[in-house]
Amino acid sequence: MNARQLVSHFLFCSALLILGGNSALNAAVISFEWTGTLEITGVSLNEPLFGVIEPTAPYNFSLTYDTSLAPPPTFTPADSIVGNLGPFAHDIYSYSADGITDTSLTFGTKTWNTSDITTEFNFGLPEPILFDVDIALAVPTRYFLNFGQYFSTPFTGDDGRLFLGGTVGSTLDYIQAAIHVFHDPANFYADGFDFSPTFTVSVIPEPCTFVLTTFSLLLLGPVGWRGRRRA
Repeated sequence: MNARQLVSHFLFCSALLILGGNSALNAAVISFEWTGTLEITGVSLNEPLFGVIEPTAPYNFSLTYDTSLAPPPTFTPADSIVGNLGPFAHDIYSYSADGITDTSLTFGTKTWNTSDITTEFNFGLPEPILFDVDIALAVPTRYFLNFGQYFSTPFTGDDGRLFLGGTVGSTLDYIQAAIHVFHDPANFYADGFDFSPTFTVSVIPEPCTFVLTTFSLLLLGPVGWRGRRRA
């Protein structure tokens, strides 16, 4: 990017900031990844977990979210009660599925897609994706997402659910340390758990963030150089 292009982008981003406020700069594209090994139970040659019959199996799930494509999250503070549920043990930010731009959610022969996400176990909260922070401003440590209907009837051979996160106790302490893959095609279930997944968060810089940061560094450079000369 040459100097003229940088100035042009700077003016555009500055106008965006004036018109859109902090939300324009707080937009972020974030990649979430869960990796680990499932401990599988209830499987047999006649009832595998989506084709997997081994007692353990590795997994790698990922999801990319663009906050600029979705409405602002709904904030529910800790100790809140929603309906007859709660109090919640942590702050919860509920995100719409509109911001999902990419997923890789495959285990064995089963792939879950954005259309499979559900609020079935979301404690009455309005949106299906739950984090403990505003993901445009901080890195989450707690989360809860549910793909696939648990109470769908009748089950078919390709039904099943994927839980990223889980809940503990009556305080609805949603936690990061749980991955649950569940399969019940004929009321004989097979499922897999991992209570210590590796959770990785990667933030992809927005173009305006890069431009404003670069422009600021270019402006501060001469100031620092002049200061050193005076000293």
